[in-house]
Amino acid sequence: MSRAEDLFNRTYYTEELTNQEILDLKKEIKDFFQSNEPEEDKEELGSYMESFFMLCSAIEEGYLENRKPSPPVFPKKRHTFKLEIPEFMKRGIQSNVNNDEEVKKYKKLWEEIFTEPFPLFIFDEFGGVDGIEDYKRKIKKAVDTKDYTNLFNI
Repeated sequence: MSRAEDLFNRTYYTEELTNQEILDLKKEIKDFFQSNEPEEDKEELGSYMESFFMLCSAIEEGYLENRKPSPPVFPKKRHTFKLEIPEFMKRGIQSNVNNDEEVKKYKKLWEEIFTEPFPLFIFDEFGGVDGIEDYKRKIKKAVDTKDYTNLFNI
């Protein structure tokens, strides 16, 4: 888990923190944004910080001086920025791709044109469920232009 995801998880469970712990976490987050961490991680974490910084402002302005941390009601779940798709779902999607009539048509054309094997639909490469249409578009372009060399740069 990245440092950004760790910070996000800590902000997710602020109800368990004291006001001082929340303000200390705010300082850690600000230090993170000033660090050499990857910009992608900073952008990802930043997209979740609005409500956390609003909470910090309310604490700093004295609106929550009587706030008390509450014990956890449910077990903590570790959150990541990337959606994790179970393997069985990936296999089901692969099966759907293999049985897709348009994909079958492109596969037949591919085998008539190229000596290279027909490219597999790789779930993570093509962006998951919505990537099926992207996959078909790229295969179609390769078949139409009779050029597969830029298949993954299209």
